Amino acid sequence: MTELNQAEEAFAQATARAQELSAMGSLELHAAVTGGPSQAAALLSYHRRLRAANDVRTIAYMRVRDLHAAQGLPPLEGPFTLIGPDYGPMPTAPPGTNIITGRESTWIRLLGSLNGGDLDQIAKCLGELDGWIFGGTPS
Repeated sequence: MTELNQAEEAFAQATARAQELSAMGSLELHAAVTGGPSQAAALLSYHRRLRAANDVRTIAYMRVRDLHAAQGLPPLEGPFTLIGPDYGPMPTAPPGTNIITGRESTWIRLLGSLNGGDLDQIAKCLGELDGWIFGGTPS
């Protein structure tokens, strides 16, 4: 197996891992919201695992890209994008306004707090949501 083949295999494996974690996003989020503030650390841990999987995937992609360039091969097709968590539908502002209020606003704040790694704010949002899930229950 050539170095390029190994790099492509590593990228494929890293992509599969990130996709697996992404697919669990909605279930992880819904379990945390249902469980309340005590689930904040578990939800943040999931979010960090997906972020780490994307880091591994990014490094693998860069290796494949660099080997393509070094061997005079065509560049990889399309832009590289991270695989984000599948947290389900997102709230949108009502027609005629740009403001999201109520529990929908808390839902958005929760997701932002995950990106910021703010455990206290995540727990606060989970408490404020009190089991409420945007878009209903997971299927």
